[in-house]
Amino acid sequence: VAPYWWCGNYSAAAEAILTQHVAQSGLSATDNCLAQWAVYCAVTTDHPLSFALFNTLLDKLTKPLQSGLINEEDVKLFWDGARKLLPTCYSHIRKLRKKTAGDKTVMKTLREVLKILYKLSVLDAPESLDLFPVNLYGWLRDDKEKLTIHMVLEQAVIQGASDWFVHILDNNECKDNTEDTRLQHLIRVIQLVRSDLQRAVEYYDRVFVEVMGFPYSKALYGLYESKLASLVESEVVDVCKSLKRLRYSEGSTTTLAGGINGETGLGASSVGSEPLTMGTTLFELYLTLQRFLTLGQGLNETDWQSYAISKFHAWFFGGVAQWLDIAAYKALTRIEKAVDLDTLAPVDTNVKYSSSGVDTLAIFYQIKIFWQQLAWPDVEGCYTFVAKIIDDICRCCVFYSDKMASRVDNVGVVTSVYEERFEVTTDWCVAINNIDYVRQSLTPFVQELGMEEIIQKMCEARSPVEAQRCKETLQNVIANAIDTVRNKIVDLLEIMVRKMMPSITRFLMEGAELLHQDCSSMDRVMRYLEANLDTLYQHLNNENFSRTLEIVWEQLGEVLYELIQANLEQEKLATRIRLFRRRYFGKNKVSPYSIMFRHRRAKITRYIDPRRLSKSAAASLDAKRRPPSFFSNLHECVKIMIRSFRQDNKDTYSSETLKRVEYLLKLHGMETRELIHQFHLERWQEQQTIQEPKMGMLTVRAQFIDDVLKIEIMNARNLTPADSNGLCDSYVRVALLPEDSFANVQKPKTQTHNKNLFPLYDEIFQIPLTPEQRRLTDGLIHLVVKDKDMFSVSNTFVGEAYLHFSEVPDTPAPISSLPQQLLPLSRPTSIDGEAIKALETRQGDRQARDFVKKQRAKFPSTKQFFSLG
Repeated sequence: VAPYWWCGNYSAAAEAILTQHVAQSGLSATDNCLAQWAVYCAVTTDHPLSFALFNTLLDKLTKPLQSGLINEEDVKLFWDGARKLLPTCYSHIRKLRKKTAGDKTVMKTLREVLKILYKLSVLDAPESLDLFPVNLYGWLRDDKEKLTIHMVLEQAVIQGASDWFVHILDNNECKDNTEDTRLQHLIRVIQLVRSDLQRAVEYYDRVFVEVMGFPYSKALYGLYESKLASLVESEVVDVCKSLKRLRYSEGSTTTLAGGINGETGLGASSVGSEPLTMGTTLFELYLTLQRFLTLGQGLNETDWQSYAISKFHAWFFGGVAQWLDIAAYKALTRIEKAVDLDTLAPVDTNVKYSSSGVDTLAIFYQIKIFWQQLAWPDVEGCYTFVAKIIDDICRCCVFYSDKMASRVDNVGVVTSVYEERFEVTTDWCVAINNIDYVRQSLTPFVQELGMEEIIQKMCEARSPVEAQRCKETLQNVIANAIDTVRNKIVDLLEIMVRKMMPSITRFLMEGAELLHQDCSSMDRVMRYLEANLDTLYQHLNNENFSRTLEIVWEQLGEVLYELIQANLEQEKLATRIRLFRRRYFGKNKVSPYSIMFRHRRAKITRYIDPRRLSKSAAASLDAKRRPPSFFSNLHECVKIMIRSFRQDNKDTYSSETLKRVEYLLKLHGMETRELIHQFHLERWQEQQTIQEPKMGMLTVRAQFIDDVLKIEIMNARNLTPADSNGLCDSYVRVALLPEDSFANVQKPKTQTHNKNLFPLYDEIFQIPLTPEQRRLTDGLIHLVVKDKDMFSVSNTFVGEAYLHFSEVPDTPAPISSLPQQLLPLSRPTSIDGEAIKALETRQGDRQARDFVKKQRAKFPSTKQFFSLG
């Protein structure tokens, strides 16, 4: 008969003999069952019988035993049989893994075994009985306490698991001693142990709990986790300590040895592909342990943190940075590949970005999946790693921006026999949109990393102040990254506009030279701009299109600014050449030594040595100077452009450079007489800003009565001493500006008041004007205070003040009833004004030259310099 098969059924003849023997002996049913129990328990040690047979007998014997209907000797006989049966039961449980999990026969047998143990556990064994002798239970721990059936069951389960763990190790030896192979071996061991636990959960756990109330899977897990912790921890810590960091330089053309996707432009790694493989295997081990711990959390929801393996993440702390480096490196290589494969065509008719933008975002989400898989439980480590992930993602965004810019750098150049020009293509627009699409994804991506949850946990673990500081740090990292990528977009737009500038500048220059003549240059620049801006408008989003317009005006302003400056430098150089020739090669010859000495003193060598220029070169340089009409025409061309392309029907634009250039073009386009008056207007505006007059104050009253200007010079205060005696012999000269508009108007002056710093003039002048003179918009009354010098050819300048026509009331009232006007006296202290700078460059214009000389006489010591900035 096969082991564990026979269940107490005899042949008919044998059954008849047994029945006759029971009747002759006068045995009761209980006596008969007890006799069968004793015999079957003795037999099963050598030839295992069906466990169902023992369960049947126990069902019949339990009640008599509990009620005391069996005498002491028979009770001893019962427990002697039980002592023989129990080793077979426990052996079956220990060797359960040799059975086929889920087989109906196996599951039925297990249930019968557990029922036997349960039924015996509810009976009271004699105190003197050693139910678990050492010779039969060598695998039991000696706890020096009386063992119960439940306690031995637990030890049997644990011993069976321990034997199975040793079996796994013996049959899965590490083939070689490399770190990667050892890690692979640990992964295999954990997977096999986890498989055993899963079988226990799926098939056996419910039976153990139902029959014995014993958490079978939980007991197994408690053993396995302690053994795995002791096996894995030291190995992981050692590997993390020995990890070599992945090093590469972004943007290099050197390929990385063992690169993931073939050749890459990310530079050379100092350790080849070893860190990539090792880091990947280590992460696989981490995930395997993570799944193993998750299983334990389900088995022991209340006390899983007591497991040694619950802190397994701390073993890997040194390796997480390596994993993040590998994730970043893989992201960079995939981004580079995505850019190379991108056709720069929109992925859909409803969007304006191409495949590489979508691929880059997908790559970012692969990093997010990695972070979710990592599921780092420690909040401080979480913060550290999230900060690094955010930083890596930002680095990837910048890398993508650079790659996109490189991709379109040579796109759009059109060459013909007549010219080479740049034209905006859809490739440029798509590249810009791609970068913007990736930039816009940064904020939602970071939110999906769970930054808010991490900050909340930090607030609970530490303090709200520290958590807020950490939050602000992360927000600053994100904001800086977004700004950096936005600046990359602006840089790309600037490069694109810079490529357009040569054509725009050439057309503008031609237009300025030939404006108001039969010239198509302005039409050409308008068509060129319209075609390119239309392409940008069609394919860029509104924000980037607005940026493009701003950059166009900004760069146009810079180009025109450089043009103005170059023209002024040419004028200054030509002037120096003329002065040098007049000084050294005129009628009075001088020695070479004197020439060199004076030449150095004049610092002409800072520019160009005029002695090395031929007459034709000097004439050519002189001819390149632009007349005022050029700047006037150029200003008109710029205004036409701005009116044609102003955005949203706005008459203004935000480029400060272009505003300044427009003003400079307006100035340099003026005739000399207009510039002189502009200088006086600047002096009048400067007068409005004087808070503490240092030259004194002049008190006047003025009014218009029809076309007559009536002005009363009342007094002056705190005049600057002009004589050696510390006093002043002052008078006031009245003139109207601009001079050419008032050439026929008298210039009255007051009487001289000698030796007085507080003169009382009290003189009234009436100056008749023509209606045209009265209606001048920017007319000025120029009041000059001078010191009369008896022994000098010219009188000494003391100070001056201005009164704008708009400040003079038009009223027939008596002048004595009008309020006094206190005007601060001042003098020009430098040539920082734009008008005087423009005048100074017109050294070939006698009117300008004389005017600048006259103004310089008002401040005795001023260095001669010029700068537009």
